[in-house]
Amino acid sequence: MKKYLKYIIIVSIVIPLIIIDMVTKILAVSFLTVGESIPILGEYLKLDLIFNEAAGLSIGENLPDFVLPLLSFIFCGVFVFLLIKFGDFKKRPVGTVALCLMLAGTFGNLIDRTFDFPRVLYTGPIPDDLDQHGVVDFINTNQIFYDFGLSFGIWNIADSLLGIGTIALMVHIIFFDKDDKKAKKPKNDNEEE
Repeated sequence: MKKYLKYIIIVSIVIPLIIIDMVTKILAVSFLTVGESIPILGEYLKLDLIFNEAAGLSIGENLPDFVLPLLSFIFCGVFVFLLIKFGDFKKRPVGTVALCLMLAGTFGNLIDRTFDFPRVLYTGPIPDDLDQHGVVDFINTNQIFYDFGLSFGIWNIADSLLGIGTIALMVHIIFFDKDDKKAKKPKNDNEEE
């Protein structure tokens, strides 16, 4: 049982996060209308439903339809491999949780891209100039970034998991991974003890 504990913990983190992402997207297509905006915190947090055919920050907007699902599938495989090879909640908790978040976020958006779900549940009107397929995005915090002269886009829970996971992985690599390398580095014969 102890041998499989790591995998049980990984699954118990990843699966609920994917479910939360899917439930929020289902709620978004059920209760929001494309083209309408619902302010939560004024202009700084709004609910705006869109269907995004690109990746984050509109990367890959003009790629063929199969490319982004294929890349998402490959990244899921990479994250699973890294979790199996390097995942360790005792020695590398930050890095391991970061990979779990990134896997959940990538897989959540992979479901959208591959099965067009939950976008297919949307029954409201779609303006002619907007995409009718793609990942369900609905959280708009653009005004925060506009105040600094930047643009961020509309996002979903999976996108936030990817962002938080990426930052956590960078923190792990910068601050904690060095300790792992120092601990494994053999002492040089010339070094004084």
